[in-house]
Amino acid sequence: MISTKRYDLLMHLLDDNSIQRETTLPEMDHKPLPWETYMQATCECLDWRGSWCNKDRRAAEDELGETLYSKFPHYAHQALVAAHVLLDKGLITVDELNNKMQEIQARLERV
Repeated sequence: MISTKRYDLLMHLLDDNSIQRETTLPEMDHKPLPWETYMQATCECLDWRGSWCNKDRRAAEDELGETLYSKFPHYAHQALVAAHVLLDKGLITVDELNNKMQEIQARLERV
């Protein structure tokens, strides 16, 4: 069993409306939202700069997407795993992540 204590901030994002349901064929034709495209580009830049290689990213997405983050929608896995790994590597703190998430939430509420 993987402990989620350190990742409570991320796990808190899951609510009853966002729990992963069975995937149907129309969902597989999903057109990426802008944030998903930006997330992919960010991951590519991290690989290009040698910070987090795509092979390791994909392995982490597979492992954590099937276990810790399995109830999250498939398209959220990349962002969750990125935050998870950045926390693990000590590149960000839980407080920094929480502050940034609150900042983004406030910005979205103003729109």
